[in-house]
Amino acid sequence: LTRLLDAQKFQMLCTSTRRAFFTQAILSLEFVEDWSIETACTHAAGGKRLMRFNPDFIISLTEREVAGVLAHEALHWLLEHVGERGRRLFEENQQRANAAADLEVNQMLDESGYELPGESHQYPALFPGCKALKKYKLPPWESFEKYWTLLDDKQQQNQDGDQFGPGC
Repeated sequence: LTRLLDAQKFQMLCTSTRRAFFTQAILSLEFVEDWSIETACTHAAGGKRLMRFNPDFIISLTEREVAGVLAHEALHWLLEHVGERGRRLFEENQQRANAAADLEVNQMLDESGYELPGESHQYPALFPGCKALKKYKLPPWESFEKYWTLLDDKQQQNQDGDQFGPGC
């Protein structure tokens, strides 16, 4: 399966000059199969940029969705959600930080033509984007930190107990 992901990286490099920004970051990822997680995530270990993924999740996706997931995880690196910029917020509240980071990332991916797993997918809470912005009346094109603050405000105002998770 890691060969499939490596082949996807190579195909993206060869076929998309428009997406070079994302492709370079995708090429820097090292893939690690991890059955203990539901979908995919990225983190650093030993100076490497790792993307851990559940093989069942990756296999369930279309080729275009795999490209979107790769770009999604790589963009977390480019925007330093995994580094110093995001560390404090993730330590304070990982669930809210993840939602805020995904809101920032997924608007960029949508604008760039990437396809992420949709609502009909078996992982409906994954990849919040435009629908989450509308649901919680959040402004588009804000920063990770701004969404962090706005999500806290919305969560405190929320009367139905709805929690912001990976998919808001």
